[in-house]
Amino acid sequence: TYVIAGSLMGNELKIENIIPDHIESLTLKLKEMHIPLEIYDDYLVISRCKNMKPVNIKTQGYPGFATDLQQPMTALLIGANGTSVLEETIYENRFQNIPFLNEMGADIIIDGRKIYVKGPKELNGKDNKIKKAIEDELKEYEGFYEITKDLLVKYKVPPKPLGMMADLSSSMGIKMEVLKDNSDAKIADMLTQGLTMGKLEMEKKIKNYQDVVGKDLLELAKGIAKFQENSIKKLQPFL
Repeated sequence: TYVIAGSLMGNELKIENIIPDHIESLTLKLKEMHIPLEIYDDYLVISRCKNMKPVNIKTQGYPGFATDLQQPMTALLIGANGTSVLEETIYENRFQNIPFLNEMGADIIIDGRKIYVKGPKELNGKDNKIKKAIEDELKEYEGFYEITKDLLVKYKVPPKPLGMMADLSSSMGIKMEVLKDNSDAKIADMLTQGLTMGKLEMEKKIKNYQDVVGKDLLELAKGIAKFQENSIKKLQPFL
């Protein structure tokens, strides 16, 4: 992976502690692409190439071209001048990254266990349309956060920290879901579920404590519940 990264953007990048014979199937293809590469006993030096040649690759068991290098190699082939062919012989359904690359500007055709990579193409990052909506919601949340801090000081109540395991579990769960699907629809669905649960919980607290808490606390709770309700409506177009 580091060697392929060096092929993409290296400038005499030195990669140490390697056994060159173990990655010969890769380095032979890189040389075929005219990528500047110098191999020594236990390290190599590699630089990016502005005029890469297309190649044909077939994944095989060791010492052949490793199937795990197929996906990073595809990113490299996008920049080659011409059409490269990559054939996957080890696993099925190994081209699930291709639609995402095409969305970013690649020109790749899937044909069974082969892909045809036409280059050179420049990739552009995918900017989720939902990002602006989330940024606006975050600003409003920050307003509630500041009000809450002031009320905690006013009533001399120490903030209750989120448990480390709960925080870690929540963070990991979100990251795993986004890794599986980072589309606007998936992100909107996750946010809607969280906002719906939060709204129901806040409405329950308002009902149970509206006769015993101060007016300022009650107004804050109602404001948050209304904000969550409006946020759910704003997310509907993305679902």
